[in-house]
Amino acid sequence: MNQKKELLLLQTILDDNSWLEEVTLNANMFKVYPEVAQFIFNKYADNKEVSFADVMFNFENIQLGSEVVADFVGIAEDFISEYRRDEEVLYLKATLDMIEKGSGVEEARIALEKKQVELDGGFNTDVTYRYSQFRTYIDDINNNYTIREEGGVVMTELTKFNKIMGGYREGRFNVIAARPGMGKTSLMIQEAYDLVRQGVPVLFYSLEMTATELIAKLANIATGISYKRQISGEMSKDELEFLTKFSSELYELPLFIVDNKNKWYQIKDDVQRKIRKYGIKVVVFDYVQLINMPGANTLEQISQLSTEIKRLALNNKICCVGISQMSRDSDKGGRSFPKSSDLRGSGQLEQDADFIAFPWRYEAIDILEDPATGESLVNRTDIYITKNRHGDSFKKIPCDYDFQRSRIQEIN
Repeated sequence: MNQKKELLLLQTILDDNSWLEEVTLNANMFKVYPEVAQFIFNKYADNKEVSFADVMFNFENIQLGSEVVADFVGIAEDFISEYRRDEEVLYLKATLDMIEKGSGVEEARIALEKKQVELDGGFNTDVTYRYSQFRTYIDDINNNYTIREEGGVVMTELTKFNKIMGGYREGRFNVIAARPGMGKTSLMIQEAYDLVRQGVPVLFYSLEMTATELIAKLANIATGISYKRQISGEMSKDELEFLTKFSSELYELPLFIVDNKNKWYQIKDDVQRKIRKYGIKVVVFDYVQLINMPGANTLEQISQLSTEIKRLALNNKICCVGISQMSRDSDKGGRSFPKSSDLRGSGQLEQDADFIAFPWRYEAIDILEDPATGESLVNRTDIYITKNRHGDSFKKIPCDYDFQRSRIQEIN
C-alpha cells in the first residue's frame, strides 16, 4: 500500500472500529505507518475503543525531562488534517446530490451547515477536547519532574510540612484549621514570610485583624519583639528603630495585605487584578468563615465559598490557603487530636480541600504531658495532616512553639 491508501484505511478504522471485524489486518502490511497501525491493533485487541484522540496523544512528541519519549507529531497531524478534508468533501458531495435530486439551494445550504457543525462538534469532542486534557496532564507531570530535578520547589523552614504538602503548588486549595489560640494565623504568617523572602508573591486577606496588627505579628515572628509591646507602644528607642528598619525591608518584599474587603465578589476581582499586576502565586484567606457570601444560611454560604475558592485556584493557577475555624462539636469528647470533619460550617470545605492541616498546641487545651509516655507537651505544637490528596495523610509532625517569636519549629 502507498501512503494515501494506508492513511485512508487507518482513518476508516479510527472512524469506525467495527471495520476491524470485517477485515484481517496486521502491522506488517503498513510500510509508512507501521507503528500507528500496531498501536491501533493492540488497543483494539484489548477490547478497547481507539480514536483519533488516542493516536494524537500516543504519537505526540512527548518528553520527560530532556529525554524524548516519542516523536510522531507529524503523523498525528496528517491523520487529523486528512480526515477532516475527506469528511468535508463527502459532505459537499452529499449536498450536491440533494440539489441534483430537486432540493432547493437554501435547503441544501442549511443541511450542509448542520453537517459541518456535526463534524466540528464530533472532531472537537473526540480529539481537541480529550487531547487537550491529556496534553495538559503530560505538561504538568513533565513540569513537576523538571521542578524536582532542578530543585525548584519553593520550601519554607518547615521542611517536613512542605515536603508532605508538596510545596505551595498551583491549582491547590489548602486548609489550615484550629481552635482559637492554637496558632493557625501565626503559622500562615510565618509561611507567607518565608515564601516572600524567596521571591514568591503572596496575597494575604486579613478579615479578623487590621493590616497593622498582622504586620506586628509578622514583625514578632521575624524579630522577636513582642506583639503586645508593639501594639501598646511599650518599646525601647532601639527596638523602635529596629522595627522601622525592618518595615522598610519588608516593603521591598512581594507581600500584599488586604484588610478592607470581606465580600467574595470584591475579593475575587481583587485577586485576579493582583495576579495580572503582581504575578501572585499564593493567596491566604484569614479566615474563610468571615468572608461574606450570598446564601440562605451559613452551611450554604460556606459550601458555595469553598467551591469558589477551589475554582479560583484552578482557573488562575495559584495556590489558595483558607484559614478555618473548627466546629463547636470538636470541643466534645475531650479528644487530644483533630480530624477533617472538625472544620466549621460545611462538609464541602473538607471535600474541596486538597490538603488539610491542624496546628495543635496542647497547652491550649490543658494537656501538659503525653498520657501514654509521660513526655512533656509544654511548648509543643504538633501539626496534624488529616487530608492530602496528592501525598501522605494522617501524619503528625512534631513541633515546638517559640513563644518569644510566636513561631513553630519542627523537631528533628
